[in-house]
Amino acid sequence: MTTKTQRFLHSFKAVQLKPEHRNNGDETFALRDYGMAPSIATALIRWGETESLVCTFENSSGRSNNTYSWKPEFIRDAVHKHIEIFGEQGLGDLPPGMLQYVG
Repeated sequence: MTTKTQRFLHSFKAVQLKPEHRNNGDETFALRDYGMAPSIATALIRWGETESLVCTFENSSGRSNNTYSWKPEFIRDAVHKHIEIFGEQGLGDLPPGMLQYVG
């Protein structure tokens, strides 16, 4: 049996990466904005950093706000891949904010 974290890592890694998936400085939604559990988000961020899929920003005092932004195009494709691979179980894994990409 796989954990939800393992399922998300598997489906995120299975997305065929495109140039528009890479976040090169756009302040977009973070996984927590979609309602993703912190433990799952941490694992996905670690992987996403290795693929240049996330970007973090500093506030006016030069401190990181610990928000890792993802491109909506990648999240959409990852949601589709998650459902493709895991079916109904995958649909049940999705946090509320990611349901907008179903269909």
